[in-house]
Amino acid sequence: MTTDSKKGFIYLTLCFWTVYSILFNVYGFKASMVMSAVICVLFFSFSIEKKWLFTFSALPFMGIFKFAVSLPSTSVILYTVFIADSLRKGYKIRSSVKICMVICFLLQLLLLLKYEHTPVPLISSAVNWLFITQSGNLLGADEERKKGFFLDSAKLYLLSLTLMTAASRSMPDMAKHIEVTAQKVIVNGEISSRYAGIAGDPNYYTQLIIIGIALGISALTVCRTDIKSRLIIAVCCIYLMYSGILTFSKSFYVAVAIMFVITLLYIYRIGRSNKLIFMIFFILTPIIAYSGYYLYQNFIIPGIFQRVTATVDFTSGRAAIWKAYLELMLSRPDVLIFGAGVDNAKQLLIPYYGKAQAAHNVFIELLSDYGIAGCVLLYMIFSESLKKFFADIKEPMGLCFIMFAVTAMSLSLSAYDTICFVIPLLCLLPEKANEVHEVEKGNDK
Repeated sequence: MTTDSKKGFIYLTLCFWTVYSILFNVYGFKASMVMSAVICVLFFSFSIEKKWLFTFSALPFMGIFKFAVSLPSTSVILYTVFIADSLRKGYKIRSSVKICMVICFLLQLLLLLKYEHTPVPLISSAVNWLFITQSGNLLGADEERKKGFFLDSAKLYLLSLTLMTAASRSMPDMAKHIEVTAQKVIVNGEISSRYAGIAGDPNYYTQLIIIGIALGISALTVCRTDIKSRLIIAVCCIYLMYSGILTFSKSFYVAVAIMFVITLLYIYRIGRSNKLIFMIFFILTPIIAYSGYYLYQNFIIPGIFQRVTATVDFTSGRAAIWKAYLELMLSRPDVLIFGAGVDNAKQLLIPYYGKAQAAHNVFIELLSDYGIAGCVLLYMIFSESLKKFFADIKEPMGLCFIMFAVTAMSLSLSAYDTICFVIPLLCLLPEKANEVHEVEKGNDK
C-alpha cells in the first residue's frame, strides 16, 4: 500500500464507521443489517493488508457490528474471507501448526460430545485460530513493511476506538439497542453510572481502551512520524484515558499503574542509546519519581478502592469464582489435564459454585476449558508469535500484549475478540533483539 492509499483507506474507514454509528443510533439493527451487508460485499475488493486493518478497526464496534442482535459479530464473516484470501495468496499454514490445530479441535470436540455441549463455540474458536495464524503470517512476512504497518494499525485502531467512544457519548441512544451489564455502581456512597461505550460491559470497554493507549504509547515511543500524527495519537490517548475513568473500573487503574511503570522503563532503556536524552531523563528523575508518587496516591489508589465497600471486595466477587474453578480442576484430574471443552467448564462449576459462571479470568478459563494438554497445543499453534515476544520482552511494541495479559486477569476470553489482534501484532516485533523500529517521517506524510 502506498502512503496516499493508506491515508485514504484510514479516512474512508473512519467515514464508514461514522455513518454506521449515525444510522444505528436512529434505526438500530435494521441499519446494522444493511451496513454489514454493504461491507461484506466491499470487503472482497480490499487488498489483503486492508482486509486486516479493517477487521482491526471493527473491534471497537463489535457490539453493534451484527446482522441482528441475536447473531455473532459480522467480523466472523470478515475473518473467514481474510483466511481464504490469505491462503489463496500463498500464506501457508505450517504443517506442525496444522497438526496441532487438528488434534486440539478433535480433542475439544470429543469433550463437548461427552458433556453433550454445543460445538458452536468450538467452531468459532477454530475460525479465530486460523485468523490469528494467517494474520501472523501476513504481518510477519515482510521485514521492511513491518515498520509502517505497526504505525498504521495503531493509528487506525486508536481513531476507530476514539470515534466509537465519541459517538456513543454524543448519541446515547445507541446503547439502548444493545444489551448492557453492570451499569450502576455505588461510588463513595452514591449511585453512579458506569460508562461502557457500545461494548456492552464497562470491563471489556476498559480492555479496549487500555490496549489502544498501549498502542499509542508504543507508536510515540518507537516510531518516527510527523508532528500531526503524533498530536492525533496523543489526543486520542488522553481522551481514552478520561473515558476510562468514567468506567469506574478497578482494573483500569491497576492497568494504568502498570503501564506507567513499564513506559518509564522503555523510555529509560531507549534513552541509553543517546547520551543527551539519557542525561535529560537522569536530571528529571526526581521530578518523574515524585510525579509517579503523586499519581499513585491521588489517582491510582483512590480509583482502585472507590468501589470497595463492606459488601464489595477488591475483586468484586471474582476471588470466590476463581476459588471454585480451582476446586473443580483439583477435584477433577480429567478436567485439569484435558479440560471440559470450549465454553463448557462453567457448566461443570455448578456443584462448586451453585450456578454456571464465567471464569472472569482468561488464564483460568483456558486451563479449565482446554486443560493442560489443550493449553500446550494452543501455545504450539501460536508459538511463532509468542516466541518473538518472550525473546525480547523489553521491546516497546509488545506493550499492547502485556496490557492484554494484565486486563485478562479479570475478564473472560470468550466475550471479545481482542486476542485475535494482540497476538498477530507480536509478529511486527523486530527480528533482532533490542532493535528499535523507526518509521521515517516521509512514510506518513
